Amino acid sequence: MNMKNISLILVLMIGSKVSAQRDWLASFEAELGQTDTFWNGSDRSGKIVSSKLSLSNDFNPDWQTWSGFAVSSMRDSTTKGYTNEYSAITASGVSYSNNYAVFGIGGKIWLDQPDTIRGCYVTNSTYAYLSMRDGDQFSKKFGGSNGTDPDYFKITATGYTASGTKTTEFLLADFTSSDPTKDYIIKDWMYFPLDVLGAVDSIVFSLSSSDTGQFGMNTPAYFCVDDINALHPDFKRNIKMVDLSNVLPMDTFDNGAEADGGFYLGGYYFTNEYNPQWKTWSGFALSSMNDTIKADYSNQYSSVAGIGQDESYLVCYGRGTVYLPHSPINYTFYKTAIPTVTFEFSNSTWAYYAMKDGNQFAKKFGGEDGTDPDFLQINILATFYDGSKSDTVNVKLADFRSKYPGNHYIHKKWVYDPIVLENLFNPYSNRPTPVKLDFWLEGSDTGQFGLNTPAYFCMKNVFKPDWFGRVPSTNSVDWRVYPVPAHDVIQIETDVPLQYQLMDINGRICQTGHTSGLIELNRTLSGVYFLQLSTDGRRTVKRIIIN
Repeated sequence: MNMKNISLILVLMIGSKVSAQRDWLASFEAELGQTDTFWNGSDRSGKIVSSKLSLSNDFNPDWQTWSGFAVSSMRDSTTKGYTNEYSAITASGVSYSNNYAVFGIGGKIWLDQPDTIRGCYVTNSTYAYLSMRDGDQFSKKFGGSNGTDPDYFKITATGYTASGTKTTEFLLADFTSSDPTKDYIIKDWMYFPLDVLGAVDSIVFSLSSSDTGQFGMNTPAYFCVDDINALHPDFKRNIKMVDLSNVLPMDTFDNGAEADGGFYLGGYYFTNEYNPQWKTWSGFALSSMNDTIKADYSNQYSSVAGIGQDESYLVCYGRGTVYLPHSPINYTFYKTAIPTVTFEFSNSTWAYYAMKDGNQFAKKFGGEDGTDPDFLQINILATFYDGSKSDTVNVKLADFRSKYPGNHYIHKKWVYDPIVLENLFNPYSNRPTPVKLDFWLEGSDTGQFGLNTPAYFCMKNVFKPDWFGRVPSTNSVDWRVYPVPAHDVIQIETDVPLQYQLMDINGRICQTGHTSGLIELNRTLSGVYFLQLSTDGRRTVKRIIIN
């Protein structure tokens, strides 16, 4: 993409934002623009505002000290001592997000109007964790030299209402059990329920410890907090689809101008980065726009597939991240033989016509003679609860790489890939729970500044439960597949374009794509496979042999 294209997009990608009453989450993702930095109140603003919450901050310029809350993206989980006061022992926010808040003496949160805060995630700061684990010149090692001292480190949250106060507690470390195997110091993000406090005006946090001296608590008075008002992570154990119906009035969009870093939808957090100076955004936006014709940058919020009445969908521009509930508990599904989840995706109107016809910045896919091997695909990378990552999986938005022109396509409908996420969400696999999904586009038409093809795609029915190989008989279609056994190609008797997945007997995906009747086989394949064919909710699975 050339500089002229970028300038036009920055100046002209401006539109009205329409807000609807939606769920909220104080995630702190909009507070810091980079990792390994912090904000401690040195601008003397006196508070942090994140979504519907304000968090107290008191900065002393004479001593360069602070109390209340700071915001951090520090990643240091190893350095001991007070010079590392802004780091969480987890070295990240919840679900490997960037930012979190740090409590440091006398922190208070408050709302503009009374509300019940469901809960938040808390963990130890690196400073406090290492002090309790090893001891230091000011604080004791928890448990003492023989591990039997009944030590503890505790958060107390006091909720204030017009009618009085209520309190609830959370132990960041506990050595009080008679069974030493039950002693612990928290080293992960843990959920702290706050709904027991009821509808509050404010909540004041305080810390207490068994290790005290002449001047009060010896244990460093810090803890870290993130995702305030998050739903309890166990609520998603039975995974549910993100409901986007009636989120926005028809033909409107929300590009994140007031979303504070993202959208909290059904317990999932969809990131958004909004630049108020340029009125531009990246990540995810919400849309109910229904313009399937206009083919330029002023139509960046529309799906070329269109939508029905009262429907909304997500638009992704650049790179978007979805944070899932942070829990080691793997997802369960309804009674299915092979459970999975899926999502529907489509091209944006702008991207579709850029690929179909070309424009001043992007090429026509296939070139003038239709032989250029162009493609555009959504890449998806999962991060799991233990920090490990999946292989990158992808779904195609357009593909001209087949030597058979009849297999070339640019999607103009809402489509779905029924098992692209199967390995990520399968509770019977040996993998831990996914807590983060990154989405980005990759394509063949690139230039000095990345993709020339408009880097947008749309999706809806996110995390829709799906049943691989288990289709109601009314939706099952017996497309004829030949030859048997197959060698270089598989032919299918069909009069409609089909999605296909070729899997081995262990359920691993070996080949995937779209076809109008012919599938070129990878020359390395041989043995028994399963071929799944689907279109418009109809599906069949065939057992095939490849020689």
